[in-house]
Amino acid sequence: SRSLFFTAEEAGYIRIWTLPTSGGEPQLVSRKSTGVWQSIRIPAKAPGTQLFGLWEAANRPGEVFRLDPSANAPVRLTSFNAGAAAKLDWEPLREFWFTNKLGRPIHSFLALPPGFTETAKYPLLVVIHGGHVGMWRDAISRRWNYHLLAQPGYVVLLTDYVGSTGYGEKFTRDILGD
Repeated sequence: SRSLFFTAEEAGYIRIWTLPTSGGEPQLVSRKSTGVWQSIRIPAKAPGTQLFGLWEAANRPGEVFRLDPSANAPVRLTSFNAGAAAKLDWEPLREFWFTNKLGRPIHSFLALPPGFTETAKYPLLVVIHGGHVGMWRDAISRRWNYHLLAQPGYVVLLTDYVGSTGYGEKFTRDILGD
């Protein structure tokens, strides 16, 4: 009853944060550098504060994890998809930032085809998410599966243009009326 835990988007990821119920600044709980957290729960009878939730990345199917907020050491509790996922040739998403002509930092992910080599040339598939108030996530998308799109030999570019979420309210709203 002294803290509120919540998930929030941040530059292509979904992180877990905490905020004292008395007010103050949110503090980052999950320091995993990739993936997204979803469906966070705190059991009423758990000893101490224990968070349970699903974590996944674009090349790691969702599994149930336990996270002690004070230790920040996520512990995977399930391995439903680990064996099948290990057999696939799919790399973690690569990410990069660039500055647009208005001086704003813009975030992008790249999904690479199987057998990707740095010295070869590949066709580029640019996928733009519809409308504003959306964000490309380091997660397995059921609608636009990045690795499935890359499978025929494409490099897939996923850019969060102005209007995307996960970069602050102003960044999201700045596309309205443009």
